[in-house]
Amino acid sequence: MHPCTTGFALVPIVASFGFAPGCQHESAAGPATAEKPRNDTRELIDRLHQAGFYRYCETPDAAAQAKRAALEGGSPIPESVRRTCPMNTEKLAHGGAAEFMESCKSVFGVHGVKLKKIEQMFVITMGYYVQIDGEEYEIYIEEDTYRDRLGDLAAGGTLKMCNEILRRAGSDERMYMLNAGHEAQAVFLTEEQFRILRGGALPGNESLKPADAIGKP
Repeated sequence: MHPCTTGFALVPIVASFGFAPGCQHESAAGPATAEKPRNDTRELIDRLHQAGFYRYCETPDAAAQAKRAALEGGSPIPESVRRTCPMNTEKLAHGGAAEFMESCKSVFGVHGVKLKKIEQMFVITMGYYVQIDGEEYEIYIEEDTYRDRLGDLAAGGTLKMCNEILRRAGSDERMYMLNAGHEAQAVFLTEEQFRILRGGALPGNESLKPADAIGKP
């Protein structure tokens, strides 16, 4: 068992998928009319609804607003669906995994998982380990510290830790990563929801990745 140190700061959960709404532009014939929602986007949202994607919204109105925003070109994973946590991969590489877990406590709670005691042992040249409620998890090992893209390795290790916690709790959801670096988000999804989003026609869907695909050369 590794000695552990504590001391973390809570950070607000802010989600951003990074999709820009469609823009209107003028032509020689005059102002363009706003585009109608695409049928494939509407179908994707309907499939997400059937898969339970909006079940954690606080009210039916919040779910309706999230769907409407996606139809109009906004983020399909807004903060209101309560499935995201901000995830700065460079901070994770330098001892930020425990702080990340602290910041995700409320979202884990929404998904039926309570996190209590979070500690860590971090010496960048000796590897990185986090303890959660007495269970120890490996973020990366000593040999990884000499590799490139340590932030991605740390993100992959952190998500694998989260997924093991979800598995032990009996959840059918897992954490995936959206975007990278300072703009990364951890996203709670079932496998079906991941497949719907990953296979959809929305811009940026290729940046949504499972834990096993993060940090690989």
